[in-house]
Amino acid sequence: MSNILFLQGPLGPFFAKLAKQFSALGNTTYKINFNGGDAYFGEADYMFNYRGSLKSWSRYLSMFVRRNQIHAIVVYGDCRRYHSIAKDICSHQNIEFWAFEEGYIRPNFITLEKGGVNANSSFKIENKAHALELAKTSKALQKNTDGEYQFGQTFFQRLYYGTTYYLSKTLTQGWLINDGHHRNYSAIEEAKCWVKSIRRKWKYKITQRKLDKYILENFSNKYFFVPLQVHCDSQILSHSDFNDVKEFIKTILLSFSQNAAKSDVLVFKHHPMDRGFCHYGKYIRRLSAKLNISQRVIYGHEMHLPTMLKYCKGTVTVNSTVGLSSLHHGKPTKVLGRANYDIPGLTSEQPLSLFWNKPCPVDGEFFKAYKQALKHYTQINGSFYRHIDFTCKQIIQYLQLNPVKVERNAQPAAYTDPQFEAEKIWQSAN
Repeated sequence: MSNILFLQGPLGPFFAKLAKQFSALGNTTYKINFNGGDAYFGEADYMFNYRGSLKSWSRYLSMFVRRNQIHAIVVYGDCRRYHSIAKDICSHQNIEFWAFEEGYIRPNFITLEKGGVNANSSFKIENKAHALELAKTSKALQKNTDGEYQFGQTFFQRLYYGTTYYLSKTLTQGWLINDGHHRNYSAIEEAKCWVKSIRRKWKYKITQRKLDKYILENFSNKYFFVPLQVHCDSQILSHSDFNDVKEFIKTILLSFSQNAAKSDVLVFKHHPMDRGFCHYGKYIRRLSAKLNISQRVIYGHEMHLPTMLKYCKGTVTVNSTVGLSSLHHGKPTKVLGRANYDIPGLTSEQPLSLFWNKPCPVDGEFFKAYKQALKHYTQINGSFYRHIDFTCKQIIQYLQLNPVKVERNAQPAAYTDPQFEAEKIWQSAN
C-alpha cells in the first residue's frame, strides 16, 4: 500500500472523494491545505494546514515527505508555484508526481499524467511512425468497450464550488493566512465575476445569436479562427512566451494585418470560463482601427465551436485543446506556445507570417493515430464537477495500468506536521 499526499485540487470535492477511494483500497492519504477553501473541501486520513511562505515551502515539504514516507504526490495543475516546487522535490526524492488537468480531449475527459501535463507531459510523439505504433499498442490494451459517459454542462457546479471556495478562503484568513491559490480573488470578487459571467452569457446568446450565420454566409473558408485562453491559464503564463492574452492578441493582429490576404477575416472567440473576468472587445477594436483592419476582425463569445472550426481557413492558438479539435476537423493549425501536439505533419511549421497564405495541411492518418494514443495514455472518461464518484472509479482503473512503482515501507514513522520545525530550521538558516 502507498502513502499518498494531495495538494491543491480543482474547485470542489473531487480530491476529497478521490482520497476516500484511495483510503478504502488500503492506502494512507494526506492533504495539505493552503487556505480555507482547501480546508473546506479537503478530506484525507491526515489533514495539515500550511501557514508558511512560498520561500519556506521547499524545506517544509521536503521534511514532510521524509517524515511521512510519502510515495506519491497528487496535484491539479503542475505549474502552480507550490506544485512546481513539489515536482522538483519528487524528482530528487524518488517520489511519484501525478498531475491532473482539464481534458486534452473535451468534453467528457480529464487528464492525468505522471510527471507533468501539457508542455511538461512525458507523452511525446516523435513522428507519424511512432504515433501509428503507439496507437496499435493502445488498441490492443483497450479494455473499456462500453462507450464514453456523457457528463453534460458543468457551469453551475463550477459556479457553486467557486463561490463556496473563495468564501471559505476569505472567512478563514485570520486562521489560515497562507494563500497558495493561483487566482488572487476574494469571495466577493469571485462572486461578482461569476454573476457577470452569467449576465454576459445570456446577453451574448441574444445579441450574438446570428453571428455564426453571418460569418458562414459571408466568410465561409475565408476566415482564420483564434480561440483565446483564460487570462491566468498556465498555457499563457508558463507554456508560451507571451506575458498575457493581450500580448497574444496584439501579435495576431499585427501579423494578420501585414501578411494575410485582403479578403481574409480574423475571428476571435472569448474563452467561456473567462467571461466574467476579462473582456477584450475595446482592446481589439482599438488595435484593429489603428491597423486599418476593423472590417476584417470579429470578436465573439457564444459562437458554436465545431461550426467555426468546420468552415474556417485555419486556426491559430497558444496551446489550447481547440487546437486538437481544429486538427480533428482537418484544419491547418499554427501553435504559438508549447504544446505536446505541435509536431511536424500535424501542425504548421512555418512562421506565422507565412501561415496566413501557405498553411501546412493536416495528415489525417497521423492525427487519428496520435489522438488514439493520447486518449489511451493520458485521458480518463470523467469530470471534476459532475458524477465525481464515477470519475474516481475510472481513475482507479487507470492507475491499475500505471501503478506507483516505488518501494513500499511498512508504516509512516510519524503522522505529524513538521510546520514549526521547518519554520525553526528556516529562521536559523537565515
